[in-house]
Amino acid sequence: MRRKQLARRKMARVMDELYTTLFMAGAQRVDMSLERLEGGLRLTMAADYAPEHRHHLEEMARLLQPEERDPALVKTYWELAGEDLTGSDSEIALVGHMVDEAQVELGEARVTLCLTLSY
Repeated sequence: MRRKQLARRKMARVMDELYTTLFMAGAQRVDMSLERLEGGLRLTMAADYAPEHRHHLEEMARLLQPEERDPALVKTYWELAGEDLTGSDSEIALVGHMVDEAQVELGEARVTLCLTLSY
């Protein structure tokens, strides 16, 4: 049960970081869907963005999909939880390490994300 509670808390942080980043990229609307799976949670988000912020979203996509995920980094974060973590690349990189899978599709003026976090 504790693993499920921890996963829900992590996902709440992930959601907060992502919608904050999307609004900072000029989004006027962010659509979110959170689904409970048998072994975890799946978050799907879609948003418009201002074209001048495309490079920020390209960097976000790169950081959400690290070649290797570092569980020790996530553990350290949770030991220090409570810090205000909004809006910088280091926090998006941390989100990339927190989730088990991330897919990002970047269109001309719309971005779609699908992230999975296991229990």
